[in-house]
Amino acid sequence: MKFFKSFIIFSLIYFINCTTTPLPAILFTKTTQNLPYQANNYLTSAEIKKKGQACAMSVLWLGLLFFAGNESIEKAMQNGNIKKVAVIDSESTILLSGLFVKECTIVWGE
Repeated sequence: MKFFKSFIIFSLIYFINCTTTPLPAILFTKTTQNLPYQANNYLTSAEIKKKGQACAMSVLWLGLLFFAGNESIEKAMQNGNIKKVAVIDSESTILLSGLFVKECTIVWGE
């Protein structure tokens, strides 16, 4: 019975990972993807001259122990001193199936 309870808790933690990666691996996952569906109000016909990045990190599943950062599009634009956005990407780095998660928004533009 104790094994069954542990299995249920582990399964909930593993399968409820709050990340944007399509399929988190057990040891290490790093993905980069384009985000056109979240950026309709930001995208312009700008040239790609600068890069801005904003990240958020969490330790333990779903940020139970530690969560910090601001991965918004506005913060990435501010960090890269970007006024016109050409492309918006998202990058996810996951260690040990969610023990450590780093989510970044990357903005390209001028």
